[in-house]
Amino acid sequence: MLSVRNDIPQQAHGGGDSYPRLTSPAHPLIPGRSSIIEITPEHIHVTTIKKALDRNSIIVRLYNPFRTSLHVSIRGGLLSFTNAHKCLLSEERDSVLPVTCDNGENTTKFVVGGKKIVTVELVLNFDESSGVSKKGIC
Repeated sequence: MLSVRNDIPQQAHGGGDSYPRLTSPAHPLIPGRSSIIEITPEHIHVTTIKKALDRNSIIVRLYNPFRTSLHVSIRGGLLSFTNAHKCLLSEERDSVLPVTCDNGENTTKFVVGGKKIVTVELVLNFDESSGVSKKGIC
């Protein structure tokens, strides 16, 4: 399992300054190894995780380096999502991906063909007034 984490080093290279820690009103000090999202299987290569250009979403770009297809799962952690879409490279939505509740976390599952790159948009579920991610469909 690959987890995208907030375990930012405490000290900057050479300068001795501390990096900022992730904080929010609901979580004043997020534990150093909390998963933001979890992606399986671990053989899939994550090439990009970024905010969508024009929506309140996260873009995840994956590459399958193998000749055979991989069954991929993205599971919410600190970032909860309610909807998911396969997108074109331009972030234009192409198709809807199902989102289910798996062990208390929102999850989307899909297939990535051999030697293919897939772009997925995760539509965040968060409270606009507080800026805190809420649980999605679970």
